[in-house]
Amino acid sequence: MAQNHWAIRSLYGIRVLILGLGATLAAWGQTAASVVGTVRDVEGHPLPGVLVELTGPQGVRRVVTTDAQGRYRIEGLPPGEGYRLRCVLEGFLPAVVESVAVRSDVPTSVDVTLHVGAEAVVVVTPSRLNTSPEKLAATVQVVSRSDLMVSPQLLVVESLRQVPGFSLFRRSSGVMASHPTAQGMRLRGAWPSGASRALVLLDGVPINDSFGGGIYWNRVPRSALRQVEVIKSPVSTAWGNAGMEGALHFRTEAVGLREFQVDLQGGELGTMDADTTWRHRYGALSLLMAGRYFRTDGHYLLLPEQRGPIDIRAFSRMGSLLGRVTWDVSSRRQLFWAGNVFSERRSNGTPYTENSTDLWMTSLGTRWFTAGGDFWEVAGFWQSQTFRSTFSSVNSTRTQETPSLDQYDVPSVMGGFHIQWARPQPSGAQWSAGLDVKYIWGETREDYRWVATRFTRRRFAGGRQAFVGLYLNRLFQPVSNLYVQVGARVDAWGLFRGTRVERDLTTDAVLRDDRYEDRRRMAFSPTLGLRWRARPWADLRFQFSQGFRAPTLNELYRPFQVRNVVTAANPGLKPESLQAWELGADLRGGDFWQGSVTAFWYQVHDVISNVTVLERSAWPSLCGFVPAGGVCRQRRNIDLTRVVGLEWMNTFRFGQYLQTHVGYLWNDARIRKSLAPELIDKRIAQGPSHTAVFRVQYQHPQVFIAAVQVWYESSRFEDDLNTLRLRPVWLVDASVRRKIVRGVELYVSAENLLNTRVEAGRTADGLVTLGTPRVVRAGLHVQM
Repeated sequence: MAQNHWAIRSLYGIRVLILGLGATLAAWGQTAASVVGTVRDVEGHPLPGVLVELTGPQGVRRVVTTDAQGRYRIEGLPPGEGYRLRCVLEGFLPAVVESVAVRSDVPTSVDVTLHVGAEAVVVVTPSRLNTSPEKLAATVQVVSRSDLMVSPQLLVVESLRQVPGFSLFRRSSGVMASHPTAQGMRLRGAWPSGASRALVLLDGVPINDSFGGGIYWNRVPRSALRQVEVIKSPVSTAWGNAGMEGALHFRTEAVGLREFQVDLQGGELGTMDADTTWRHRYGALSLLMAGRYFRTDGHYLLLPEQRGPIDIRAFSRMGSLLGRVTWDVSSRRQLFWAGNVFSERRSNGTPYTENSTDLWMTSLGTRWFTAGGDFWEVAGFWQSQTFRSTFSSVNSTRTQETPSLDQYDVPSVMGGFHIQWARPQPSGAQWSAGLDVKYIWGETREDYRWVATRFTRRRFAGGRQAFVGLYLNRLFQPVSNLYVQVGARVDAWGLFRGTRVERDLTTDAVLRDDRYEDRRRMAFSPTLGLRWRARPWADLRFQFSQGFRAPTLNELYRPFQVRNVVTAANPGLKPESLQAWELGADLRGGDFWQGSVTAFWYQVHDVISNVTVLERSAWPSLCGFVPAGGVCRQRRNIDLTRVVGLEWMNTFRFGQYLQTHVGYLWNDARIRKSLAPELIDKRIAQGPSHTAVFRVQYQHPQVFIAAVQVWYESSRFEDDLNTLRLRPVWLVDASVRRKIVRGVELYVSAENLLNTRVEAGRTADGLVTLGTPRVVRAGLHVQM
């Protein structure tokens, strides 16, 4: 009886198992629905790399990207009505397909066509994710590829003068006359310095000089650029150290684009430039190769009445190669590699004074989307460079120079990696979080103290830096017409193995052997941003942020000399810290007018500046030998500085072909607290109060393309004591281009058309360093 009962129960269990299995298989069969399709442009060309999001009933959300043929496939969907498909790709307007019905028996086919549109402009820098500027509180300006090509200026860094508030530490050109250590970028006239307080990126990789913080502006071929993002608000929350003042992002990615272009030009001052880029796609591989060679005989750096037999033209030679490979492993995963090689040699105006740089950089990474739409990216980079520079002292009649410093080898390396997670949504809301790790090593090896016919002393000085940062950002829309961005970042950083060793080259005796104590610090960088569409024609913006910048190895350990001004390093420098507030409005007047106005208030503690040493008795120990009529300065922290300013930009469009841009910046950047009372209320050196730009651009490809730009900057002070004033400057640049046949253009450009005197520097004994004079060029541009 018990056995029969056990048999009946077993048969019943088997029956339940079979029924359950059948129900499971039936349910699985119903969920095996899919949506497939192809995304193309208006000409029918497939578009790879399109972000495709499908949302539907029961909270279903799937995100994929299109493959090399523009195809996508989304599987594992429950059958039903009311699905919504959205496609997003940079440079195109988003496309939405509503009420998609998904069936279990056959795949649902949905093909999509994307249209080009200005509203599709996106930026990546402020949040480290592709985001429309119309959702951000930060002040963002995008310089497009078209703007760069039409610009009269030869160099990209000079073309960026069309952005109000952008300039270099000194007025001299980024190639024509400026020493590499004076090429730091400044935004909104705040804290000019050879070490840039703004971060510069190339496709997400930092390219600030690893030892000194400056920028080699010509390492990226102009023809390779797709756009340049200029972020004039602090970005320390997203990027950490070096993003205190803002960021500039060179972007070359253009997955799927096929093109070949060559630009050849030459002109006055023996100027020659060749720039070429080749992009192609082979199946799942997207390739970019670009190169540039530039040379100029340069110009004399001093006024004619101040020159002597020792003065020569400041020539320059440079070459650059850039490569990038992107492999679409699948519709959700991508691998990428990039490499950059750069070499340059410059004269600094006398036979002995020259400098040279050689560097290479490589990066490797992968990014992918999960089935649930989460985004991941893991990437690393490595950069190695060496720098050499020589300095001299010139006698009062400028008939003879005496070597004063030979930095014969300044090697440095920088490496790091990041891990990033994000949950982006085409609607604009997003989470992002990540880890950044960066390591820097650098050392200056130099000979100094010239006696009779040779140097008698040798100095080795340098150290290491390490940075580890964790960040979290959230962009969301709590109510209609309001976007909120909140974020926070914690950085741990340190200085390690700092040394300064000096020897007598005659006796090999050790004269100095300093071993600096390791230092470790923490920094907290929060941000809060609000953007509210108050009216269809007006957005209001507010942002608060904090940031920091650690002193560079150059500021800590490497001295330098400009003419008869000697600046000493300072291994005891503290990090800079920033609080920033800004309030702005973006305004629209239909297709005719767009404008923006922004008020900002910055406060920085311990800003690093070149401070004049008034105690002459301290000169020998700090600066060594100072030439007659010269000055000894040292890099020092200034307790408190404040910058208050107002910036506005306007764009007017007159019909299809003509547009004008007008921009203006006013700022008041002053020292408010210092241990040196003579500095209080002084303007920050090299910071002008007023900057303005006016640009007219006419683009009719069938007739001609022309641009005229007028740029004004008020006077600025060379020194911290505000005794050496540099006169105001007006610059007029112009260009005209004409298509000869399809894909071929001829053009003529002129920089400093009126040959205005540009004062880039002034010494205490009256020597004036000049910026670039008029340069007229002609060129040929071929694009296929």
